[in-house]
Amino acid sequence: MAPPPPPPTSSRTHRSRRQAPRLLSRPLLSARLSPLLLLPLLSCSLVRLLHVASLQDDIAPPPPQPTAPTYLYKVYLNTAPPVSLYRGGVAGFPATAGLSDALKGMAGGLRGAARRARQQMRRGPLRDFAKFLGQVQRKVADDVKLPMSKVLYSYKYVSNGFAARLTLKQVQQLRRHPQVAAVKASRRIVASTTHSPAFLNLPGTLWPASGGVDAAGEDVIVGVIDSGIWPEHPSFTDNGTQHYGPPPARWAGRCELTKDFRQCSRKVIGARFFACCGVDASVEYWSARDAAGHGSWCAGAAAGNNGVMVAGPNGGSFGAASGMAPRARLAVYKALWKGADGTTAGETVDIEAAIDAAVADGVDVLSMSFGDLGMEATYLSDGALLNAAQANVVLVMAGGNEGPPPTYYNYRSLTNVSPFYLTVGASTIGRQYHTELTLGNGVSLKGVGVGGNADTAAGLGIISGAQAVVEGGDADKAQQCFDTMLDPSKVANKIVVCDRGVTTILSKVSVVASLGGAAMVLANVASSPSTTVELVDGATIPTLHVSLEQAAVIMEYLDSADSPTATLAAIAEPAAAATPAPAVTYFSSTGPVAEPSSTPRKPYPTNDILKPDIIAPGFNLWAAGAGSSLATRTTPVFSLLSGTSMATPHMAGIAALVVQNHPDWSPAQVMSAILTTASTTNTAGGPILNSLGQPATPWEMGAGHVNPGDVLDPGLTFDASFTDYLSFLSGQAGKVSLKSLGLGKAAPRGLKAIPAYNLNRPAISVSRLLKTVTVTRFVTNVADANSTYTAKVVPPANVKVVVKPLVLSVAAGKTASFTVQFTVTKASSQFSFGSLTWEDQAGHVVRSVLAVQPVKK
Repeated sequence: MAPPPPPPTSSRTHRSRRQAPRLLSRPLLSARLSPLLLLPLLSCSLVRLLHVASLQDDIAPPPPQPTAPTYLYKVYLNTAPPVSLYRGGVAGFPATAGLSDALKGMAGGLRGAARRARQQMRRGPLRDFAKFLGQVQRKVADDVKLPMSKVLYSYKYVSNGFAARLTLKQVQQLRRHPQVAAVKASRRIVASTTHSPAFLNLPGTLWPASGGVDAAGEDVIVGVIDSGIWPEHPSFTDNGTQHYGPPPARWAGRCELTKDFRQCSRKVIGARFFACCGVDASVEYWSARDAAGHGSWCAGAAAGNNGVMVAGPNGGSFGAASGMAPRARLAVYKALWKGADGTTAGETVDIEAAIDAAVADGVDVLSMSFGDLGMEATYLSDGALLNAAQANVVLVMAGGNEGPPPTYYNYRSLTNVSPFYLTVGASTIGRQYHTELTLGNGVSLKGVGVGGNADTAAGLGIISGAQAVVEGGDADKAQQCFDTMLDPSKVANKIVVCDRGVTTILSKVSVVASLGGAAMVLANVASSPSTTVELVDGATIPTLHVSLEQAAVIMEYLDSADSPTATLAAIAEPAAAATPAPAVTYFSSTGPVAEPSSTPRKPYPTNDILKPDIIAPGFNLWAAGAGSSLATRTTPVFSLLSGTSMATPHMAGIAALVVQNHPDWSPAQVMSAILTTASTTNTAGGPILNSLGQPATPWEMGAGHVNPGDVLDPGLTFDASFTDYLSFLSGQAGKVSLKSLGLGKAAPRGLKAIPAYNLNRPAISVSRLLKTVTVTRFVTNVADANSTYTAKVVPPANVKVVVKPLVLSVAAGKTASFTVQFTVTKASSQFSFGSLTWEDQAGHVVRSVLAVQPVKK
C-alpha cells in the first residue's frame, strides 16, 4: 500500500490581496467581551490552530516580544469546578451545573435541563461564578509574577484554568503552587455529499422521520471546530426556498466580525476564531473565514443546505449536495489555520478555548476533524471533552488517516480513543469517476479522475518521468517524479506519467505542477502493495490514476512513438466502484491501541475500550469549499475530498437528527443508538471488507457502518454518566489524577474505580484475558412499550461466552442489567471477535460487538 496522501485540502490556492506575508498577533479578548469557555484537550484532512483571549476586563495590546524564552502551557486549578460542573460549595455562589450525573440509565429531561442552563450562561449565577473563577486564576498568575499580557485564555466553563506563555521558571513555580492541579504543555494538532445522503438512504428513512428534508435538523445547533467557513457559499445561505427563522432562544453565541467576515446569518448563527500565536497573512484571513477549505467542507457535510448543485471542473455537473442535517444551524469555531506550506493545524490551547466557547454558546453537537499525530495523547488530554459531554453535547471526532499499523497487533494508528465521544473511521460509497485518456495511436483508456481541462482535451504531448530526467539524473527516481530529477524544459505543458509509490501522490502532483506540467498520470506499479485505483483529491492540475495493466499500455506507446501525444477528456463520468460498498478505506486509522510495553506514557489508552466506534462515508465526496480570494467570494467552490475528516461531519449531522427526534437522550444514548443499529454487510450482501479485500474486524470498523434508518428506534440504549466516566478513568493504569482533567473539585467523594471493560458501552472488549472475567451491562428501554428481549451469542474464537439472563424483560423507560462471562478455552495472542444480539417481538435488534484476546498465563 502506498503511503496515505496528506490531509485533503481544497484544490484552489488561497491568494491574499492583502499586504506581504507577516505574522499577525490578535489583541487579547476581554472576559467581558468574550467569556471564553475552555475544555481540556482534543482533534473532513489535518491543520494548525492559533487564537487569543485573556483574563483581562479590557482589551490589551499585543504582547511585547519576549526577552526570555517562553512556551505555551495550560494551567489547571484545583480550587473549584468549572461552571458546567459546579454544584455549589463556594460561599455566595449557588450551583451552576445544568445536569445531574445521578440520572444514570434513565431517559428523560437531561437535554431540556441543559438547554435551560445554557440560556442563563450570560446571566446571573453563571456569569457571576465565571467571573469568580477568573479572579482566582488572576491571583494565581500574580503569585508567580505572570503579566496578564502573557495570559492567552481563561477557561471557565468546561475546565478551570488558563493558557499562557510561561518561562520554565514559572512552570516550576506553578507546579508547586497549592492551588494548581496540573501544568501541561500545548501541542500541535492536525486536521484528520452529493452521493452520500442517497447511499445512506436518508431521503427514505431519517429525513422523513425528522419532518422531511425541509425540517431535518431544524433548530439543532451543530458546532464545527475547524479551519472556519466560507459564509457566502450556497450551502450556508439563509435565503433559500424555505427561509430560516431566528436562532433558537437558547443560543448564547456571537459572530466575530472583521473586514473580511462581515456578517453571520440565520443559518450560520455563530462564527468565532482562536489564534494564540498569530497567523500568516499571505495565506490566511484574520477572521473565521476559511482559507484552507477543510472547515467549509466539514460544515457543509454536517449541516449544509439541501439541493445545492455541485459544479465540478470545466463545468461538469456532479449532482446536488446536502448536509446530513440540512436544516440544522451552524456555529463555527476556527482554531485550525493554514500555513504557507499548505498544512492546516493548530495549538491545543486554541482548541480548548474553542470547545469552552462552544459549550457556553449552546451547541448540541460538536464536530471535530483533527487529531494528535504525536501519539502523546492519553485520556488525560480529553478532560475538556469529558466536561463537554457532561454538559450534554454530543461529541464526534475523526479517527485519523494513518491507515492500519504495519504490525497489526503491536500498536495503534488511531487517534481520539476516549469513550465519551464518537470516534469515526472512513468508508467508501461505491461511486467512482472515470476520465478517458486517448493516446496518439488511437487507443483509449478509462482511468480514475474528475476530468481534465480545455488544454488536455485538445491534445498535448505526453512523457514519462524517466524520459524527462535531468542530465545526469537518476531515471528511476525521475519515474517516481522526485523533486530535482525532472527537466522543466521536457515537462512544460505536457502530460507527465509518474509511478506510484515511495513519495506521496500529492508530492508528485506538486513537482509536476511546479515545473509547468499540464497534467499527471499516476501509474500503478508491480512493486506497490496496493492495487487500488483511486481519485487523487487535492491535486492542483488534472490527474488521472491508472491500473498496472493500463500503465503498461501507456508505457509501450511512449517507448515506440517519436512524438507521443494524448488527450485527457475535460468531463468525467460517474461509475460504480469495483469493490462493493461500504468498505473500509485504505487510509482509515485502526486499533488496537499500544501495549504498555511499547509506550512510555501512562496512563495509556486501553484495548478494553474498542475504537473506532463506527465507519461512515469518507471517500471521494463533494462538499463546499473555500474561494480563492475575497474578490470571488460569491462564486461557489466545491471540493472533492477523502479522509476521516469527511466521515466525521457525516456522523455529526446524523447525531444532530437523533438529537432533534430525541432531545431527552444523553450523549451516551445517542452514541449507543448509532452503534447498536450499525450494519456489518455491504450492498452485495457480504461482509464489509477492508482495503486488502478481507472481512473488516471491529478494530477497523467498530460496530460497523452507520445505518440511519434504524437509529431513531434502537429499542435499548446503553447509558453512561459523568461519574461512570470518572470511575473508568480512575481505574486506568498510571493512577489518573482527576484534578489534572481541569475538574477542580468536581470529582465526587468515594469514587470507585472500575475496569475499562465494565464501562457501560455497547461494545465489550477484554484484552489479555487469562482465565475468566465477568462483565456487567445496563440497558434502558427507550421504546414506547414494555418488551422482552432474547439473547443470541456468536462467541469469539477460543472463548466460551455465558450470558445471564438469556431473556430480559424491560418495561418502557426502565433499566435492566445483564452479565457476560468470558472464559478462555485456548490461548492466543490475537483478538477474536463475536457478537451479542438482543432481539424482541417488535423487531428491535440490539447488537454489541465482542472482542476478546485470550492469552497464556
